[in-house]
Amino acid sequence: MALLNTNLLAPAVLAASLSAALGAHAQIPTKCLEIESILVDACISETDCPGSTEGMNEMVRFITGPAPISLSNLVFTFYSSTFRGIVQNAATASLTAQLNATIQGCGHLVEPPAGVIPAGKRVIFITSTNMCVQANPFTNLNDTLYIIFQAPGNSQGHFRNSDMVGQPVTTTPGPPMMRWLRMSVTGTACGDTATYDANQLVNVYGTYGGTSAENDGATANFTWPGQPVVSYVNYGCQAPFVPTLVSVPGGGGNIACGGTAALAGVVSGAHVSVLWRGGAGSFGDAHALATTYTPGNGESGPVALSFCAITACNDTICTQVVVTIDGGGAVAVSHTVLDGCATHCITFAATSAVGNSYLWDFGDDSFSSDSSAAHCYTIPGQYTATLVVQQSNGCPDLQRTVGPFTISPSPTAHFSWSPQAPTVADPQVQFTDESSGATVWAWLFGDPAGSISTQASPAFTFPGAGCYPVTFAVMNAAGCADTTTALVCIAAHADSLVVPNVFSPNGDGHNDTFRVTGGNLASLDVQVFNRWGQKVARMERIHQAWDGRSAAGEVLPEGTYFYLLHAVAADGKVYDLHGTVTLLR
Repeated sequence: MALLNTNLLAPAVLAASLSAALGAHAQIPTKCLEIESILVDACISETDCPGSTEGMNEMVRFITGPAPISLSNLVFTFYSSTFRGIVQNAATASLTAQLNATIQGCGHLVEPPAGVIPAGKRVIFITSTNMCVQANPFTNLNDTLYIIFQAPGNSQGHFRNSDMVGQPVTTTPGPPMMRWLRMSVTGTACGDTATYDANQLVNVYGTYGGTSAENDGATANFTWPGQPVVSYVNYGCQAPFVPTLVSVPGGGGNIACGGTAALAGVVSGAHVSVLWRGGAGSFGDAHALATTYTPGNGESGPVALSFCAITACNDTICTQVVVTIDGGGAVAVSHTVLDGCATHCITFAATSAVGNSYLWDFGDDSFSSDSSAAHCYTIPGQYTATLVVQQSNGCPDLQRTVGPFTISPSPTAHFSWSPQAPTVADPQVQFTDESSGATVWAWLFGDPAGSISTQASPAFTFPGAGCYPVTFAVMNAAGCADTTTALVCIAAHADSLVVPNVFSPNGDGHNDTFRVTGGNLASLDVQVFNRWGQKVARMERIHQAWDGRSAAGEVLPEGTYFYLLHAVAADGKVYDLHGTVTLLR
């Protein structure tokens, strides 16, 4: 803090930093508020305000978001000082009038009407109603700002000055000394935090150290939106205002793939900030006179960029420069049939320059880095596949999309029948549809005549004893289909011995095992061999079944297997049979 014997002082943040921010941001924050600047090392006048302290004259600039904020809901949390609340009364009205009387520019200071700050407005917060008006004239203010005051009673400094004050001027800052300010709105989870390094605060020369007077006006500015980036400036206690003209004498032209364009702007006349904008790419420093432009992903051809200067009255004066961007090569995409029934497989293929790399995003959290990739969609829904091609020549990535396309749900075929063990005495079997999602049905009963039915749950009379492969097919409105097959055996009489000639251990609940039934057996021994004569299974108990695995539990392949059967019925009848059984999966 410095005690200055002058009544013509204005904190730099009010005349220069404030106006700079007004031009740099035309948008409104998406959250409740954003902190833009802290006047850390405030100006006071020992002559005009005896006993005034720096802690009574510090200032914070912020901008409100999309909703108004009541002063009663606004909270400041300081690193090492106590917040005493916001006041708006006759004293603050008098202070505002006195400060407005100091303005020679086009600006104006306004207290929030009815104690509510409107949305999207910039606000100056002063740390005490005991501020020194004479030390803080708003001479060069050129915009309308809202002004609020903290209640009196706290003369301590709210913000830490640099430890370099009072030391010789140097270009080397002191060790890090982090401080912060938190602003929040009660009743919400919203707020903003500004963090700065006190030893990065600069004097009026842009360096470090020096007298207290040379450090007055030290300010920390904060960018938004996104993660705040802090910068340090010091305009002293005064800042002039001069009209602005702009030009771009350097830059433009062609940008090769992977390259950047060097740009140089010139401002003749006073201004508070500059801004580069336009294009889909990024600037090295959008707020510097000299910067670079890097094209965005997929950007090609002529692109107009603007260089603007923002005046203290928030006037924006711009000129344009055109750069031409080489977009690189092309990519061709092909594919097989897109719409289908789950599970539906599509082959995607991309053709582009040799050496490029690829990334397919199939839209269902599956990816491939091959130029040609087959992908199967198991879940019904609408999908869009995206291809990103990274060009080996340094040009921007190319992006292509396929779709949207629809994967429809497939029905599930399933049925049961009654009775479970029919005989030639009553060979009629009632079939029951247990499928899901079906709108069309078709039955093939496996008899020599090739009998069929399109009823959902038909009854069929089989022509005689034997085992019949009954096939059931279903379809839904999208044209998706499913089939299942079960072996229905008609016994010659109630106690006939039935040995199936086919089974399908696929877990669908039909014919999943090879099982000998009927015959009123007292004992049973069945040995099963593969085509090389190796024994793969044995059933030595009544009701024992073979599930298509070896004795070691290995899943056996599809094919024809041979069995030897020896059984004795309860009445002493002996069965010695042999034959084949077909295993289907």
